Amino acid sequence: MNNPLQQKRGTSLALIVIRVPALLHQALTKTTTNQTVYLYDSTDGKPLFLGAAGQEVHGKSQHTLPEIEYQSLKQNPPATPITELQMPIADRTWTMVILPTEGTYEPTLIYVVLGGTLIFCATIFLVVLFCRNMGRVANKLALETERRNAAAERAINEYIAHEVR
Repeated sequence: MNNPLQQKRGTSLALIVIRVPALLHQALTKTTTNQTVYLYDSTDGKPLFLGAAGQEVHGKSQHTLPEIEYQSLKQNPPATPITELQMPIADRTWTMVILPTEGTYEPTLIYVVLGGTLIFCATIFLVVLFCRNMGRVANKLALETERRNAAAERAINEYIAHEVR
């Protein structure tokens, strides 16, 4: 009875065989962005490298990547944003780290220029609209003030004319 598998019979131990590169390549087939996936076994506290794969969506190519230590990946990620998932697999805990490949989320110069131009034009339009509206309001107030002043002057002239008679 020295066999560890026989001793653990009846516990939560599940024996499965997974080809990690095939699993990672299958996981990447449903993605729509260029990304890299690293898989670690983090059951014992110190993550052990299981495998890594990357995908380029436009070229429809997938490739296996060399080993990168978990701590080094967390401290100096090759790209951001970084997504980390903890997954219970049988009686183990696997950590999956997903990174976009370099250049995936970098802005294209044409979109930056078009966005800046659009914001600038919208600002100029709003300034002109605001100035025209303020000019209209100022003219309206000036006319109203002129009407009141004319009415007050007529009232004073009538009072003076009445007193003089």
